Amino acid sequence: MKLRLAIASALLLGVALLGATPAGAIESASFGIDTTGGSGAGAARKLELKVRAGGVARDEVRVWNKTPDPMRVRLSVAPAQVDKAGAASLGGDPAAAGWVDLDAEDVLLAPHEARTVAFEVRPPRELSAGTKTLAILAEPVAKGGSAPAVLQRLAVMAYLNPDGALSASLGWLPLAALAALLALAAGVVVTALRKPDTALQWRLGFLPRA
Repeated sequence: MKLRLAIASALLLGVALLGATPAGAIESASFGIDTTGGSGAGAARKLELKVRAGGVARDEVRVWNKTPDPMRVRLSVAPAQVDKAGAASLGGDPAAAGWVDLDAEDVLLAPHEARTVAFEVRPPRELSAGTKTLAILAEPVAKGGSAPAVLQRLAVMAYLNPDGALSASLGWLPLAALAALLALAAGVVVTALRKPDTALQWRLGFLPRA
């Protein structure tokens, strides 16, 4: 089985682009994937997101069917890396790929239909410094479950750049929680004093035992 992988990135040189259109989209003879933003004629687009520790970032990709028949496209997220020469490949630290949640992983496309698929990135409350790199992959699902003669996988590179503090501080929340507990305890004591429950007042130490 042959494996064909195309990766789109405006920042990289020497990355294989499979059937790149003048607008910069990545596509094969039958389907394609692209970001919904970006600009620059002849330049492949990229996904570049600012992420905050413990926060949520959102973006989307667009996939389309170039054939006269219905097509099911499977989307997934994989770790990616860039070497010193600027070449991109799959692999590397898998952590960031687990932060991504796609709205849809199997997309059914009508003939010549295009659809937009949103996704969220939810980093942990503790981040390490440096850009995290991953790829959003698209591949057609063979009809009837049979393996295709040529497996085509297209990918859009995504760069996650930490923005702000690398740790999501709880700030004033612990003090507020402590104040709420103290207020609740004071309310219990006041309520107990207002009730003629002698046994309860004994337990609280307000009445001497006989």
